[in-house]
Amino acid sequence: MQKKAVFVSMFILLIAFKICIPQTTPIYENTSKGSQTVKFIPSVKSESDNISNYFITKVAEDVSKPAQSASYTLFFNEYIKVTQSSPYEYDLSVEIKNYAPVGDYKYRGINIYDALIPSKVNLNINISGRTGNESKPVSIRQVSLTRNKNFVSDK
Repeated sequence: MQKKAVFVSMFILLIAFKICIPQTTPIYENTSKGSQTVKFIPSVKSESDNISNYFITKVAEDVSKPAQSASYTLFFNEYIKVTQSSPYEYDLSVEIKNYAPVGDYKYRGINIYDALIPSKVNLNINISGRTGNESKPVSIRQVSLTRNKNFVSDK
């Protein structure tokens, strides 16, 4: 009889725990490979282009090649997850993992590749309704990236 009471108590606690703790089951998950090439941009249109040109010019000088022919490509895996936190709110998580550079990313024999990865990014997202017929583009500017072993965007 006592075992049955303990079992019933544990069952009630389990149900209460599930009700009180919000479920964060992903409603969308996707993993894909991506790449971004950075090269010299002759007509600078933004501060970002100006910074990229500075690094590319310095790297090109070090390897004795014209800035227009120097570049590097960053290959990475991206993981996107959307969870529903309430009936009208969603959390978006973007992880960039396993990043690897290819190309001109050394300056005076030193690997400067870590300095070439941005601390902020712009995200362009298409939000579709449940039927998929309607789509709304959303731009999120200057998302900060926190840096550990991988890059993980803020929610």
